Amino acid sequence: MEGVREGKCGCEGRCTLGTCLNASEVQVCEPHTCSVGAKRCENRFRQRRLYLKTTKLGLGVFAARLIPAGGVVCQY
Repeated sequence: MEGVREGKCGCEGRCTLGTCLNASEVQVCEPHTCSVGAKRCENRFRQRRLYLKTTKLGLGVFAARLIPAGGVVCQY
């Protein structure tokens, strides 16, 4: 991380929670604040959800992939 460039996070290559200036300031990257773009940024809000009908309780929301222990599911 080289610091802020033109109001962006300054990440190079990949933007990760451990290297992103925005993440260190508890900010989510947006198109105008991220240096690397959506495909290489791990500090963006993404909606990857799966709605399924359960056999006993009706509809449920499930993650489309494994969520690691300590991972952020939603911040508000």
